[in-house]
Amino acid sequence: MGNCTYVIKARFPRGKLDKVYESIMAFWRQGLAADAWYDERRDCCDKWKTIEQLTKEQKVEFTMVKDAFWTEFKEKFPLIAEMLKGIKDHGYVLGVWHDAEYPILLMTKDPSNSLFGFLDFGGHGKNPNEVVMNFRREGNVLIFTDEVWNVADWNPLAKYLKKKFGATAVKWLSEESADSFQDQVRI
Repeated sequence: MGNCTYVIKARFPRGKLDKVYESIMAFWRQGLAADAWYDERRDCCDKWKTIEQLTKEQKVEFTMVKDAFWTEFKEKFPLIAEMLKGIKDHGYVLGVWHDAEYPILLMTKDPSNSLFGFLDFGGHGKNPNEVVMNFRREGNVLIFTDEVWNVADWNPLAKYLKKKFGATAVKWLSEESADSFQDQVRI
């Protein structure tokens, strides 16, 4: 697995993009910070293989770690936490490590792996200010292109751009999905 180029285009009503542009940039920077923070903590739960196999004491410890993770995540990254609400899973059904508001099913071999792909805002190893330079505007359309993990899921991001920032249409595509993908992302 590696990275590939992703593009997302969001159309806004006339004049709306001017009003929300800086907020979107702040949201994107928060996403980059959330991804870096998350990556530093991913291995916190490697010792728990399946919830069913845990002793009573391990379940208590597991719950404390999980709760501490989500509490800190929501405090540090409120916009990203809001975007993640309601995401069900990546299709993994090996076990559950979730918060009531964040019903994300996680792989219990590495329960902390589940947010991969949902937190990929591009810019691996770059300064967040460099990453937001990858945005461009064409009239009422905001376009972002960058290298992203090749199986990242930008559906929650697309929905959030509509819900939070008022985009009327959002489409995204990766280069692995199409040949001339830049031209195929029409909104």
